[in-house]
Amino acid sequence: GGKTGVNHESGKNLVGAYHQPKLVYAALDTLSTLDMADYRAGLGEVVKAAIIGDARLFSTLEESAPDLVARDSGLLAEVVARCVKIKVDVVEADELDFGWRAVLNAGHTVAHALERATGFGHLRHGEAVAWGLVAEARWAVRKKICLEPDLPRRIEHLLHQLGLTRRVPILSHDVLKAAMRVDKKVMVDKISLPVPLGAGQMTLVDLPVDALD
Repeated sequence: GGKTGVNHESGKNLVGAYHQPKLVYAALDTLSTLDMADYRAGLGEVVKAAIIGDARLFSTLEESAPDLVARDSGLLAEVVARCVKIKVDVVEADELDFGWRAVLNAGHTVAHALERATGFGHLRHGEAVAWGLVAEARWAVRKKICLEPDLPRRIEHLLHQLGLTRRVPILSHDVLKAAMRVDKKVMVDKISLPVPLGAGQMTLVDLPVDALD
């Protein structure tokens, strides 16, 4: 995506720059060097990509979760290529992050708050994103924004199949909302929240942080 960021004591990825790549090179053999916990955590971002822009990929993940966990090389090549294509399409539509590119942060509003509230490093990023995807989809269904009421259950079931079931500490709404206020998407206490309309379809909802109940 060309965007580089570093963490600041006030929050994640708050300092950075843009430098677009000339190509994307995916060395899939590198995935065999990861331990299972780190590999599974990376799959949280794969699920995110499917929810953002590829309903067919989401179905493929549901159908082939055991093979993906087993690191089937052919399936990995297909999944990685499709995830890259999803991100390319979003970045080309909004290179400098003026609006639509925020959909790439699906699951991340809650995820970044979890990471901050529990102490950076307690949760792997992909684990936090996995819980964020479920929480934000549930919120969208409650607010009748998501047009696929069964989507939160589908996401949670898929995450379970992928082994992304590690529990997080119980945190109060006040603690999470305080962490959300330093999210990079927050402007004057309002946030542009990316939530799914359904698998493969996203929308952005602008609302006060306090409205995230």
